[in-house]
Amino acid sequence: MSQPPPYPYPQPIGFDPADPLISNDFGGWWQRGFRLLRAAWRPMAVIQAIVAVPALAVLLPAMVIFERKQQEAMASVEASVAADTMPDFSQFFAGVSVLLPAAALAGLVYVLGQLASQQVVVYTATGRPGNLVGPALLAAAKRLPPLIGWYLLAVPVLIVALVLCILPVIYVGAALAVLPVVVLLERGNGIGRCFQLFHASVEVSVSRIATIFGLNLGAALALGLLTALVDVTIGGGYQTPNTTATVLNTVMDVTRADKGVDIPSLYVTGDPKTVDEAAQQGSLSIRLGLGWAKSLSFATGQCPVMRYNRQLMMAILNDRVQIAKNVNATVIPLDQAPKGYADFDKGAARKFVLDPHGMIK
Repeated sequence: MSQPPPYPYPQPIGFDPADPLISNDFGGWWQRGFRLLRAAWRPMAVIQAIVAVPALAVLLPAMVIFERKQQEAMASVEASVAADTMPDFSQFFAGVSVLLPAAALAGLVYVLGQLASQQVVVYTATGRPGNLVGPALLAAAKRLPPLIGWYLLAVPVLIVALVLCILPVIYVGAALAVLPVVVLLERGNGIGRCFQLFHASVEVSVSRIATIFGLNLGAALALGLLTALVDVTIGGGYQTPNTTATVLNTVMDVTRADKGVDIPSLYVTGDPKTVDEAAQQGSLSIRLGLGWAKSLSFATGQCPVMRYNRQLMMAILNDRVQIAKNVNATVIPLDQAPKGYADFDKGAARKFVLDPHGMIK
């Protein structure tokens, strides 16, 4: 005899105060969510690790192939520019046929992991004992095909909302944000149920979705910043092994067409300790072909300090700008000068200030 689902469908409008998953206000939802997260993070972490292995095994080789195709396409464009011939920009799409299927498959594995993690939260809230990872993955695998079907039905709805205006697509997207949970826990009209839950308490729904969106956006920005810092630190990226050139090439990537790139600071001098031999003499492997294709203009030179010298002085005197903190100044005694110079040569993000008489406090 099959067991009934934990949440009978359809549910009446309103909230049950004893419900372990639903709260009727934002504060209760926030506190209950963190309490469940503290109780269920271990099996959730195991599930994420399990799904990450096949997803990366599929996606990373495809990304390597795509990056290699991008290198070949860029080299071809630069050669065409040098030969004064028309570049073939269609080469940039050569690796898409490999990347898109791999990304789709990795996306399915990711959705499976998210469904399983949500099922773990439900098991934890309802007090299910024992190992939760296996049952959660099994339940998620059973509900993955229906979720794919509902997503396919949701796409035309989102397209129609996008054609109408920006606000309707935001509204529809917010209502459908709970579609995976609805498909996981209930049976029936998934899209209609999403709108029913959204309209039951619009203010609470909007606040929760905005909070989740903000958390995801913050995590994405933090991850992107960390990736960029690591990439610049090690001179990563396929453009060039040199850190300085990597920065400039990235700036050209993100600059809009027909705009300009200003290059102040010491970007034209040699760096004897860099890993790239050409950059040791001040020669940077800059993708001028990309700058030509985007009609970018370039300007170099020292920062015009004298233009804002007085404003900066007044800001420092009025304690509105703290230069020492901004440049991460570190005061060291004279006997630590050799170590300070050594750390600075290694690239330490500090400005060392020698204080031989201990006068700086």
